[in-house]
Amino acid sequence: MREFKLLILHIVDHNLAKDTTLKGPGNIDRYLNVNYPVSNDQIEALVTTAGQCRQYVSVRCYEMSTFSGQYWWKSRQGYDMANWGGAPTNSSKCACALSKNCAGGRQCNCNSNDGVWRSDSGYLEDSAYLPVSSLHIYDLDDSSEQSVVTLGKLQCSGAKDACTFNNGNCAHSCTAIGEQAVCSCRDGYVLAGDKFGCLDVDECSSFNGGCDHVCSNTMGGFQCSCRTGFTLDINGFTCTDNDECTLNKGNCSHTCSNTEGSYRCSCPTGYTLGSDLHTCQDVNECHIGNGGCDHYCTNSQGSYSCSCRPGYKLDSDGHTCLEYMSKYTTKTCECRLRAEPPHTGLGTHLYDLTTLIYGETQLWASDDGGQSVYSVLNRFPNFYATHKRQTTGYPAAASDVDCVKVFQNCPRDCVRMTRLILGKEKLGMKVAGEVFGRLTNTTLGQNMCDKLRREIDSPGRTIAITYDPHACGNEVVTYPLSQRLCCTLVPSPVGHLLAWNSMCEDGDTFSIGNIIG
Repeated sequence: MREFKLLILHIVDHNLAKDTTLKGPGNIDRYLNVNYPVSNDQIEALVTTAGQCRQYVSVRCYEMSTFSGQYWWKSRQGYDMANWGGAPTNSSKCACALSKNCAGGRQCNCNSNDGVWRSDSGYLEDSAYLPVSSLHIYDLDDSSEQSVVTLGKLQCSGAKDACTFNNGNCAHSCTAIGEQAVCSCRDGYVLAGDKFGCLDVDECSSFNGGCDHVCSNTMGGFQCSCRTGFTLDINGFTCTDNDECTLNKGNCSHTCSNTEGSYRCSCPTGYTLGSDLHTCQDVNECHIGNGGCDHYCTNSQGSYSCSCRPGYKLDSDGHTCLEYMSKYTTKTCECRLRAEPPHTGLGTHLYDLTTLIYGETQLWASDDGGQSVYSVLNRFPNFYATHKRQTTGYPAAASDVDCVKVFQNCPRDCVRMTRLILGKEKLGMKVAGEVFGRLTNTTLGQNMCDKLRREIDSPGRTIAITYDPHACGNEVVTYPLSQRLCCTLVPSPVGHLLAWNSMCEDGDTFSIGNIIG
């Protein structure tokens, strides 16, 4: 804070000439009205805040009793005053009376009326009544009487205390310490470099003003506010999340979940949230892929159901339509893989691929001996588009209608199923097997070598696809696989083992991994 000493002098002029001469004869009372070039309010402010004000008055007189009138001058308020410069207020004296040297022992020299030029002068110093608003000069009715009057300018200096005048030039608060003024500022402001002005403090620039979210600076203060979805706490700083779901579920038609600063509507299964993000609308599952139903799809509020055409029943998955078991034919066809022998016959049975079941309207299959049945087209939609291979070994036509269907379709269908089941992996397909007395996954080729139990050198043994029409006839070879089977004895920590040679070439190196997959 800056300290300063107030040294100010104010001088206010008026309309009277420096020396005003008054002569008789004429009215015994003469009045000189005084006007100042500032307003009464300005004069009032000056004399009430100044430390000291004074105004010089002087009168030179001849053959007069000047101060014998009722009053000698009027105050700024218009009061009648009876004292002259240098004498106490309303003491009816001039300065000479204080030193008891007035002419003729009177209270003023200009009351002598003795044919000699006399004078009284001095400063009026009572700020409570200054400045002079009018002068009253008495006893000018004879031709020999005359007077010369002088009224000085109003002079004010200093202040009653350092803060009285203009608040010590401080923008906010002023504290007077003797003749010094010390400026200070209200909360939210700091004192400017000139030590008089006050500058706003931006509270938001430091730690966000302590606000959780938004801090807005104001003149002399700051204000915290919160983002949408939050409420300002009573402490004025902390933002508390609004749980919009407590009021009418946030206008959600089903489920409302509160989130930080917001909320979210959601729908149960079978519904989707509408464009208003509040209303749940039913999803017509039947419009998308027939709801996954084999036959008929019926939409309902929030769900759907599948049903089947006559002659079918809905499977446990709720989507698949199965022919009633009573509709299954007893005629089946089992697709197998065998090692083609070097002589006539079927060769060693190596692997059961699947059993085909010819229903009234579609083809079924079972890979586990009939424990479970599936629709071939459901599992292999491209079944009938699979490349048809030339087949061999067709038996003579049978008289049974169902057997005719088996003989007409089974050879081709077994080739198709073999290609689809083996896929690109062929003999490398993983199957369940037993190694060292424990069940494990191994390759189909290794599984076949384990069943043959003998070494087969390159170029290997042909693998043939066969079908067994069961009640309709005997098992028949239908087509050979392109990949040949080679089995090689390889040493191991537990003795020689028979390993599948996937490349069917001499000299390959094998490991236990070839065997156990």
